[in-house]
Amino acid sequence: MLSANLGAVKLVKAKDKHAQFLEKSIVAAAVVVVVVVVVVVVVVVVVVVVVVVVVEIVVVVVVVVVVVIVVVEVVTVVYIKSGN
Repeated sequence: MLSANLGAVKLVKAKDKHAQFLEKSIVAAAVVVVVVVVVVVVVVVVVVVVVVVVVEIVVVVVVVVVVVIVVVEVVTVVYIKSGN
């Protein structure tokens, strides 16, 4: 009878260790998922910021080029009309 009780205690302890291992595994998997999600969000934000900055730089360059072209055209027309 005593050995049967000891066997039952060992079985309960083994199940308890298995449950603890499963809990630790679930927590570790959850941590990995959270870290991956955070990394993906950070990468997406960085890419969006870089794209926005590049687009702003391109827009500024295009505006400067257009302004220079318009100024050159106006100066040329004024110079030609002045008769020189």
